[in-house]
Amino acid sequence: MCTCITPALDPPPAAIADDVETIRAQINHALTTERQGDTERSFQIADQARAAAARLSYRPLHAEALVQVARALDGRQTADARTAAEALYFEALGIAEAVHHDQLAAVIWRRLVLLAIRMEAGTGQARERLSHLEEAVSQIGNCACGQAKLHHLRGEIHDRDGDHATAAAEKQRAIDAITSASGDHAELGSYYHALAKSLEQQGQLGQALGLYARAQQIAGQPGEIGASLPDRVELHMNHALALKRSGNLAGARAELEAAQAQLPAACRGASLNAGVLETFLSDVAYQAGDAAEALMHGRRARDIYRQIGAPDHRLAEAHTNIANAELKRRNFQDAVDAYQDALELRLQHLGEHHYQVGVNHGSLAEALVALARRDEATLHLEKAERILASVSPENREIQDWIQSIRGQLVS
Repeated sequence: MCTCITPALDPPPAAIADDVETIRAQINHALTTERQGDTERSFQIADQARAAAARLSYRPLHAEALVQVARALDGRQTADARTAAEALYFEALGIAEAVHHDQLAAVIWRRLVLLAIRMEAGTGQARERLSHLEEAVSQIGNCACGQAKLHHLRGEIHDRDGDHATAAAEKQRAIDAITSASGDHAELGSYYHALAKSLEQQGQLGQALGLYARAQQIAGQPGEIGASLPDRVELHMNHALALKRSGNLAGARAELEAAQAQLPAACRGASLNAGVLETFLSDVAYQAGDAAEALMHGRRARDIYRQIGAPDHRLAEAHTNIANAELKRRNFQDAVDAYQDALELRLQHLGEHHYQVGVNHGSLAEALVALARRDEATLHLEKAERILASVSPENREIQDWIQSIRGQLVS
């Protein structure tokens, strides 16, 4: 049982008490709708609640409604929507701190840390916000579930920095904290999922696959204990990636198809997760040797991302899927064009020294060599060598690939 303190708020004036309860029920309905995966309907309900709350003179309710609107916007997972969500979170935070709505302030700081991890190229902002969350958690009693959230977020930050071993240690601490406090519930499932990702990054696929299975067992339980639909979809996708890395392509495809089946019908061709699923299906098809299917899924992902205004790095992934498939099909100029599109997007988002930028330069060099455009190929290969030697010197697979391109260039 969570032992966080829930401070008593000043009650609303008697004249509006019934209205406050009605609007809170509306906010809870929006949250339930969000958990069911209908982000747009959740936004509509929450925005109506926000407008109604703004007309009352009870500020805690207004802050609660703003947070739910922000959550729904965040659920769209686009850069513009997340920027708008961030502004609403800070507006709600100002109110929550002013009226000592400490539990809500902790919730907001956690959401702001997650936003920083997802939106920022580095982790400085996430770390700064985490310090505010630590203060907020202490205000509500430093309970086990609050400490678990802190450990989890520290792990996510370390993962973003590439320190996956430290990330895994923090995520294990989150599991230990929540298990000692309350046993199995949805948070525990999410922490198994998070730890699996960190272990997978270290090549510990066996342990990661076991944790994905445990997380899915919890996520599939009915009622409050189960995970939200967006979380279940993400879990299927990450489990699929681990299965693909282990060589189990049939299992990976089954997980991706299960995720697709769970998407609401309105989201299957016009949501970020729909696009991500298409990129992952492209990866699986490519690894299975079916370049035509890989190209089809890559194009579907590109079209979805363009339609919804997806973040640059997602669109870059779709262009890369297309380029990889065209390279395998020996359509070298089409591959060069798609790799160039991906590189331009990645440079805007990641800068010149990121691992993905280095791989992108190497892929361009490989396609250009096939076209006998040696001068251009040399330029991109040198950039790839410089970046990858700096950020991934111990990755033998990558280094062998770069050397193979160098060999083609000088032969």
